[in-house]
Amino acid sequence: MENVRKRIDRGFYNWGELVIRYKWLFVLGIIGMTAFMLAQFPKIQMDTSNEGFFKEEDPALINYNKFREQFGRDEMIVLMIHSNSIFNKEFLEKLTALHEEIEDTVSNINDVSSLINIRQTTGEADTLNVDDFLEEIPETQQELEEKREYALQHPLYKNLIISEDGQYTVVLIETDAYSSLDADGNPIQSEDFEESNFAGQSERELQPLTDAENSEIIHQINLIKEKYHAPDFQISFTGTPVVTDFLKRAMQQDMRKFTVLAVLGIVIFLFLTFRRIPGVILPLLTVILSLIFTLGMMSLTGVKIKLPTQVLPSFLLAVGIGAAVHMMAIFYKGYQEKGNKNEAIKGALEHSGLPIFMTSITTAAGLLSFSTAKVAPIGDLGKFSAFGILIALFMTLTLIPSLLAIIPAKSQKHHDAKGRKTVSDRILLTLGGFAADHAKLVVGAGMLLLIVAFIGISRLNVAHNVLTWFPEDTAIRQQTNSMDKNLKGSVSIELMIDTKKENGLYSPDMMNALDELERYTGQLEKDGKLFIGKALTLSTMLKEIHQALNGNSPEFYKIPQNKELIAQEFLLFENSGSDDLEDSVDSQFSVARFTAKAPWTDAIEYRSILDQIENKAKELFAGKADVMVTGMITLFAKTIDIMISTTITSYLIAGVVITLMMILLIGNLKIGLISMIPNLTPIIVTLGMMGFVGMPLDMFTLLIGSIAIGIAVDDTIHFFHNYRKYYSETGSSKLAIEHTLTTAGRAMLVTTIVLTLGFWIFMLAGMNNLFNFGLLTGIALLLAFLADVLLAPALLTVISPDKSG
Repeated sequence: MENVRKRIDRGFYNWGELVIRYKWLFVLGIIGMTAFMLAQFPKIQMDTSNEGFFKEEDPALINYNKFREQFGRDEMIVLMIHSNSIFNKEFLEKLTALHEEIEDTVSNINDVSSLINIRQTTGEADTLNVDDFLEEIPETQQELEEKREYALQHPLYKNLIISEDGQYTVVLIETDAYSSLDADGNPIQSEDFEESNFAGQSERELQPLTDAENSEIIHQINLIKEKYHAPDFQISFTGTPVVTDFLKRAMQQDMRKFTVLAVLGIVIFLFLTFRRIPGVILPLLTVILSLIFTLGMMSLTGVKIKLPTQVLPSFLLAVGIGAAVHMMAIFYKGYQEKGNKNEAIKGALEHSGLPIFMTSITTAAGLLSFSTAKVAPIGDLGKFSAFGILIALFMTLTLIPSLLAIIPAKSQKHHDAKGRKTVSDRILLTLGGFAADHAKLVVGAGMLLLIVAFIGISRLNVAHNVLTWFPEDTAIRQQTNSMDKNLKGSVSIELMIDTKKENGLYSPDMMNALDELERYTGQLEKDGKLFIGKALTLSTMLKEIHQALNGNSPEFYKIPQNKELIAQEFLLFENSGSDDLEDSVDSQFSVARFTAKAPWTDAIEYRSILDQIENKAKELFAGKADVMVTGMITLFAKTIDIMISTTITSYLIAGVVITLMMILLIGNLKIGLISMIPNLTPIIVTLGMMGFVGMPLDMFTLLIGSIAIGIAVDDTIHFFHNYRKYYSETGSSKLAIEHTLTTAGRAMLVTTIVLTLGFWIFMLAGMNNLFNFGLLTGIALLLAFLADVLLAPALLTVISPDKSG
């Protein structure tokens, strides 16, 4: 095995000769490929929607798209207006102006609803009148007071359009479900929409509203909102599209700012470490080019950037820079000792080429295990981060040697070249010496720490609530909470009840079942925090119609028990000119919509209420209709389910894949298995810490493990590769540890300090999720380093006999 390893090392030495000989060809080729990838950047697309967490084939997304094709978008943009005197003429005139300006000026709007145009269903003899509630604003205070009393008592209006205390009212804005652009970004002509039945049957496949279009809608409405906002007309701006857009902009701003600061910090530390400009530029260039190639490949393959994949620059910075730092550290060490630049380049490749190749391949294989994740952005991150790691490997083995051969360099003799130990050497040797001298103590302490960490993991919770990513004093978080408090909910559960036959919903049994489901959901509550604040369905409308056609008497606010009468009353409603039926039933009267509104909370809290509603609906409609549960709340809850399965499955696959790779690459079953202890320790301990402090595992903290295992594998392979090399030469475990720490250990220390400080800069971010991400990633990186300079030497000392004599 050692002979094979030596031949491979010699192969990397010969590779260095080849790169030096054709250095300009390599450089020009990489420049050409980079230009091609940069040309793909204008085609990069973003998707910050909640649907973006799901893969196209996911049943939850398929059901949601079926709902959207039939009934449009369930996510509402909400302007909630607070005033102590809503029903006075001045307020209502201002509300009318606001309503009309949104309708007239904002693009991609399907419907706007408010007190101005919400339906008022009344009857005169056998005539049904469906009018706008405030088609004309009353002139007298008495008429205004009558309108107020009517609104506060109307079952439809309460907690939908006006609060129970009458001090809050809302403007509900429903955007178009589909984009005005096709898949190629070209405007869709009106005839394309007319040809489509919103089931994907047009010649040009309709696309969901794009991220850019949603942002433009939010921007336009926000400008109008600021124009009308006043002390007696206080407007809160919320709704799922608004939260999503604010989240996207806040994260992009923080990610850009703190990634730049992290890079700046890394630049300073690299310069202080290597004291040469190439020592700073070349590692960073490697990471930047890997990022350019990765984003270019995402664009080429049509994969959109989603919220979690925005950490890709930080990820590649963390995992991709290590190989370059190792290469530069060994190059400068050899250059200082030999004074021959080309020999130093070839020597660096001979010494570090194999472990660099091994770490990159193993890390990429581990990351690819995440490509099977059911959470779409986690799967994307697994695939493209693995691609980026392989590009960083390619750049480390080609571009860095080529540029080192081209750039003039002068050998700089430092104290360590004269036999004196540097500060970093003394730190590393102290840690390694302690581990070797007290091996059993270190191993015992490590095992005890893992046991304690597993206890912490047992307390770990999974969470998905993007609203808590905002600080508590953020306007969007406060306004959404206010909406939930005063209007009893800001997100919805949607059900599609399909009778599978034309006019199947005229059945009194179906209407009674819908009415019973509405009453049942209104009584649901979980721990006093989660409840159904409003339920709406076709039976709600039928009761209004029946009451209106019976002298507007409240005692007739009920379901008529005659099929022909139900059909006749709905026909009268259709003939009244109202289009509200389109929001509740399909054109064949076979599929009904049921909407239940609830407060915004952690997705895991929704699971119980969702199960209760689904079970009750299936009980009520057994043998009558099929029930499909969907809507934004359902997507939130399903996100938790796939997060849990992704966490377990992906980490198990990654662990198995990396273990097999370590055994294969180290060439020893026992040592390969033992090497996984320092690999997995930082992840286990970090997860345990999260469990003890009550920090949940969410979409961002889920990514920490993949970064930690990437760094841990990198350091572990470098340590074990060099240890085996020096152990075979000296026969002494302690000497092998010392030699390993004064070669590969230097780069491990530099990489750890650089990246830990870089990630801890994210703790200055305004977003809570980025603060947690930076804090925990930095801790995990430190733990990975300590596992490799304390636990790994101790384990190797225990299992390796001293052959030095």
